[in-house]
Amino acid sequence: MGAANHHGTLVVVGDTGVLIRGQSGSGKSTLALALIAAGQRLGLFVRLVADDQVYLQHHHGRLIGWVPQPLAGLVEMPPLGPVPIAFEPRAQVDWVVDLVTPNDTERMVDIGPITLDRVTLPLLKLPQRNTEPAVTALLKILGDKVLPGKLPL
Repeated sequence: MGAANHHGTLVVVGDTGVLIRGQSGSGKSTLALALIAAGQRLGLFVRLVADDQVYLQHHHGRLIGWVPQPLAGLVEMPPLGPVPIAFEPRAQVDWVVDLVTPNDTERMVDIGPITLDRVTLPLLKLPQRNTEPAVTALLKILGDKVLPGKLPL
């Protein structure tokens, strides 16, 4: 099966690929930029792979994501529009973050599974447009390298 274009943003934090999904205007680009800035302040390697659109494909039991060529090295920065940024051309996807309405989230972070293109990954649902708590939770989870049961938001 060939690669499929998905609506989402892919960021690498250290050696972990995080696919951020959500409706238009849910804060995918804002979360990616905040995650990059926070990670860099902590001395982590953090880079954008793709913003708004990402190709995903199963490859030897892993999910690989890469940026469509016209969007390479660009991130949406409201109200400026697309601006250039350092990027990685592709990365393995290790986590999926869905930005959802506050009514669709629990008070405590609950991680469940999701299967994309035959690859099962941990799924984290976070409230859309709630950037600071989302960055804190993501860096905590990714830094611990464990699958917590529940974490406070």
